[in-house]
Formats: sequence, structure tokens, C-alpha cells
Amino acid sequence: MFRFALNFGFVDRPLVAALFWSYITGEWSVSLNLAIFFELFWLDLFPAGTFIPPQSLFSTFASITLIHILNLNLIEEIFFAMILTIPLALFGSWLEGRQREWQNKSYNQLLKRCRRGYQNENKFCPGKLISGSILQILTINIVFAYLSIHFLIFIYEKIAPILPRNSFLAWPYLWIFASIGGILSLRIRRAYAVFFTGVLTAGAYLIFKSL
Repeated sequence: MFRFALNFGFVDRPLVAALFWSYITGEWSVSLNLAIFFELFWLDLFPAGTFIPPQSLFSTFASITLIHILNLNLIEEIFFAMILTIPLALFGSWLEGRQREWQNKSYNQLLKRCRRGYQNENKFCPGKLISGSILQILTINIVFAYLSIHFLIFIYEKIAPILPRNSFLAWPYLWIFASIGGILSLRIRRAYAVFFTGVLTAGAYLIFKSL
């Protein structure tokens, strides 16, 4: 709801959600490391014009929930859970776009009422259209989150047995990978070249180290 209906600054950011979760549960380390990853990963995708960004908050919420429910400890397991949530974050923004299209009917009703010049509050009440739209997107997001969490648990439990158990992954490496979002937001070619050179160098080092 903090994405569009209730505007309180940066409340809808992954870091804020992780801080609230950590304060309640005491799980500071994994939650904040995970939130930093998603902050960097989605940094280049922000609401501008009619563009609806992916649900970065859902990625954070779903990942933390999976880690908590499945009691994941290895960083390889945690990273795989995080990757699973990314397509659903994109699907969630697609649902929000469809909800906006559904609301075109309400917008057309509002235009008709304005053109007819209704003065009676019972007949002309734009607040009802707004509250109805908020209730609709709230219901969609609740159902979407509930079904997605169960789907993610099902998929993870099916694939988890075949996951590699390597020990070379670490949060700084994941942050470097996620930094592609921040680099893309700069719109500077030299920054792209430096970043990808660094990534290739780090990748070569990890491969050489694992041999």
C-alpha cells in the first residue's frame, strides 16, 4: 500500500522493511544484507511517468519469509530463495498495471458524472471511487502475496535437493552482482566499462580459487 496509496517517503524501501523485521524478530544480519542486495538490484527501476517498477518490497518480504519458514542458513540457499522472488516481483507490478486498466471504468464514470453536473453528494462522490480502488489493490496484493509464498515454498522444496553446496559465495560478492542496478542508473558508459571489468575480474578470481 505504501507504493501508491499511502505516500510516506521511503517506507516502501527494502531497507526499511528489513529494519522493521529485524527489530521485531532480532534477525538483523541476514535481513539487512538481503535488503542491501535488493536496494542495489532494483535501483535503476523507479516510478517515472506511467512506468510501474517491480515490487522490490515484495522480493524482500518474500525472501525473508522463506528464510524464516524454511530455516535457511547457507548463503547459497538464501541466494536461491532471493532469485526465486524476482520474477514474482515483476509479475506483481504487472498485476498493478492491470488493476489500473480495470479502474478506467471508474474514471469514465467520474467523467460522466462531472459532465452531468451532479451536485447531490449521494450521487457525486469521487471518494467512493478512490476508496474502492484502494480496497481492490489491497485485496489483490494480499491474495498475490499469500499464493506466492506458498508457491515459492513448494518450488524451493522441489529444487533444494539439487542445489550446489559451494562455499565461495559471500554477501560482498552478491552486492557486487546487485550493483549492476546502481551502475545502470548512472547512464555513463565509462561506469559500465569499469563495473563489468571488475565483475569479470572477480569472477575469474572466484573460478580460479574454486579449482
